Amino acid sequence: MITAYDLTTPSPSGGTFLGYDQDFCIRQGGLLFTEILSNTVGAVAGIYVDLRDGQGARLVADANTAIPGGAGTFMNFAGVDWDGQTVAFMGRNAGNSGSLYAGSAPANLQVVVAPGTPVPGESANFLGFSNPIAYEGGILVFSGYW
Repeated sequence: MITAYDLTTPSPSGGTFLGYDQDFCIRQGGLLFTEILSNTVGAVAGIYVDLRDGQGARLVADANTAIPGGAGTFMNFAGVDWDGQTVAFMGRNAGNSGSLYAGSAPANLQVVVAPGTPVPGESANFLGFSNPIAYEGGILVFSGYW
């Protein structure tokens, strides 16, 4: 057994990793993992990928990442998946409102669906989303409600 990350591993967000959540995903030889948010259950502090190319963990999003198409930075994350290239996740703002995002680094994150997005085939807009989500080859599956 080889330890890839532990509590002494430097984090791209600064310092060392606090701990790891249950979100792990291996795709195309790489690893997606999430860092826990201190004193919470079900919300994570950061999302990272390691492409196993010797560069170590790369930040996808954390509490210092600006919310694309929104205001402020992410408060936390819930529900995450990865197809080996692009990460899809639910990110929450300071008001705890969640939207679904996709990208591989803070600079290229995009809003996929948010409260107010029209529900396909309905005359209503999404009010919110529940997790988990699934993402594969550009297709995102999620539970939404209106």
